[in-house]
Amino acid sequence: MTEQVRFRISLLLALPFLLLAGCSLASEPIPAGPVETGPLPGEAPIAELPAARPSASNGAEIFQQNCVACHGPTGAGDGELADQIAEQGGSLPNFTDPALALSRSPQDWYRIITSGNMQNLMPPWRDSLSDAERWDVAYYLYSLSTPPGALAEGEALYAEHFADRYGEHGELIGLDDPTVLAVLSPQQIIEEYIAGDDVALSEEEQQAVALYMQTFAYDASLEEVAAAPEEESPQAAPEEAGAEEAPAEEAPSAEGEGVVGVVQGQVVNGSPDAEVPPDLEVQLRGLTVEENSIVEFLARSATVEADGTFRFEDVPMDVPRSAYVVSVIYDGVEFTNGAINDPEVTTLELPLTIYETTTDPSVITIDGVHFIIREHPDALLVVQLYVFSNTSDRVFVSPEPVSGARRGSVAIELPPDAYSVTFEEGQLGGRFIAVDNLIYDTEKVLPGDRSHTIILSYFLPYESRSEEVTLPLLYRTDQVTVLVSEDAKVRSDLLTPAGAEVIEGTAYNKYLAQDLPAGETLSFRVQAAGLAGGNLIPILIAVGAGLAVLLIAGAGFARYIRRGGEEAPAGAPLDLDAEQEAILRQIADLDEAFEAGRINRLEYEARRAELKAALAGEWQGEP
Repeated sequence: MTEQVRFRISLLLALPFLLLAGCSLASEPIPAGPVETGPLPGEAPIAELPAARPSASNGAEIFQQNCVACHGPTGAGDGELADQIAEQGGSLPNFTDPALALSRSPQDWYRIITSGNMQNLMPPWRDSLSDAERWDVAYYLYSLSTPPGALAEGEALYAEHFADRYGEHGELIGLDDPTVLAVLSPQQIIEEYIAGDDVALSEEEQQAVALYMQTFAYDASLEEVAAAPEEESPQAAPEEAGAEEAPAEEAPSAEGEGVVGVVQGQVVNGSPDAEVPPDLEVQLRGLTVEENSIVEFLARSATVEADGTFRFEDVPMDVPRSAYVVSVIYDGVEFTNGAINDPEVTTLELPLTIYETTTDPSVITIDGVHFIIREHPDALLVVQLYVFSNTSDRVFVSPEPVSGARRGSVAIELPPDAYSVTFEEGQLGGRFIAVDNLIYDTEKVLPGDRSHTIILSYFLPYESRSEEVTLPLLYRTDQVTVLVSEDAKVRSDLLTPAGAEVIEGTAYNKYLAQDLPAGETLSFRVQAAGLAGGNLIPILIAVGAGLAVLLIAGAGFARYIRRGGEEAPAGAPLDLDAEQEAILRQIADLDEAFEAGRINRLEYEARRAELKAALAGEWQGEP
């Protein structure tokens, strides 16, 4: 695979996040949903499991040499480049947070290290670090949040309560195999092997045991690792007598070899009866990749003509591994568009659409807020989906900035005791900003029905098999749907029972509320006769074409969302037409091909976005 093809894939994944929300690439498809892992053409699939026992000590040395500039020496996300990453819309995890480590498996971190996390501007390290080195770093990350003495405490507790059952090092059940524990987070180890009525351990003791059990699969010993020394500047070295001065190596020119072209477009105002201001300034940026970092090699500006057109001439078109981005700031909001550079195309069209802004919250409607609630030992897992409409012809933004100069858009509020909050796209401190008790989305809400979606999950304490969920609704809400497992009940003055719903063979009790005014507080209590068994299984949610479609959770729930929660007979077959069934089958086949490594990431993301849009169109076209 050529470097140019590799760059196109990496930059394509990065651009939607560099360009902020609302942009579209003019000449390339935008991947839908989270960045996936997967092999590229001509490459072997990445090693999903370690071939040998990883070493935390080796991982520490690699981390200090390669990662501290962004993540900081202790992994707290406070490296020297952290501010720059935040300004570009990325965010850095805090590896010193025990809750984060508790929820991540070594394989989770290995995959991010391997393939990158481009929405947060982290490049892939597949070509820079060996497979073993990436596993070493993945396991080292746990040490950044492990309290002093926790492993020793976990070892003593394990010897007392579990060694007879599992073996001194887990060998009786295969936990001494690195490939077994690599896929389990500490929380999953707790749920599978530690939690139970027969062993009374506190939460901290359970976590200590889980962290110790992880060491069955890797060498957790750490040696003192010094920070990578700064390279001595060549100019500081004394010149040897009689030595000829070596000619300076000429840096590669970002201007390429002389092929120039034009970047042009027209700015239009998408709000009716609104005009494009005559003095609007368009910024042109050229971006390229150097040593796994996105670097700006060109910056120009121009004022739009009377008809809104703009034109940049003599633009280098043969810069290796490059893309161009145009942007305008209008009424305090940035609007952007961009495209991968094709050296054979010397005229690049990048139109821009701007909108007037509104801060009137009455233009925002929550078409639906949907809950899927599952019980787990000592906690409820809540997956929550918001679908917003903007009934105006303007972009909705917050009246004031929520972080620096960044303005927010819609806000949500979570139950006060929610923890381990995870968003399907973006993170707290990145796309989502916490201000007091509210969480603001910084992605613009464009005009239109179902034009904006937020999907998140969190845990709620559940010590007495009963938990009160309190959720203020900040905007007028058409419908609230709560699904709980069939052995659970919901008590609420607002929610009414709506029968049972069977989704992919799993039965849920369903509760509905409709037509709630802005400012209403939704309050309900979840009660269960017994806890649902099994490991914690993440509920992955896919969203396409502005329509909330829970494809991974099953077509049944997708149709349920589309129909607005209309009750269907329990166990009733889905009345999908042949076209819908064919699209769903294609999506399933595509997922299987990607996981098996038969197609590359670019093809997968682009094709899946097309299929999801087609499926959304089919549902929207139903009577």
